[in-house]
Amino acid sequence: MTKRKPDEFDRVIVSEDILRENRSQVRELEGMLKADRQRKTPKITEERLVREEIQKHKQILEENAPHKLTGAKANKAYAEAKRLEEEIKKALLPNRTYHQSYPTSGSHSKEMDFQRAVDQQVKLQTDRELKYKMNRLKNIYRQLDPDDPTVANLERFRG
Repeated sequence: MTKRKPDEFDRVIVSEDILRENRSQVRELEGMLKADRQRKTPKITEERLVREEIQKHKQILEENAPHKLTGAKANKAYAEAKRLEEEIKKALLPNRTYHQSYPTSGSHSKEMDFQRAVDQQVKLQTDRELKYKMNRLKNIYRQLDPDDPTVANLERFRG
């Protein structure tokens, strides 16, 4: 794999679960600080550490949450997504092949077909270039439609 110069589509976009967890942590820590201030005898001795933890979670949200692309950047992203889609579609196994059950009838041709599908899937999972392209495409989709948590699911490309 050749060394690439990172661009705006290489930004790490975290999953919706991680975003939700970080938002929850911020709310919980802020609520804890607020409740502690209202007590007659506060229990938090190092408020500064709690504030630092809140800031850390907010920074994760700011740096890694998808920001909706618009205008020329969105057009560039759509073009890149279409190019990557075509490359990924060619590499993915079709649904029928991917989801076939293990052959139990003893048919040699079915066993060979099954083994060929397994070998192809293993090859796909170890292909660093394809993984890079898949992650890049997921990040582009998350930036084009940050409100849809399912937009980055690439299973829809299986024929």
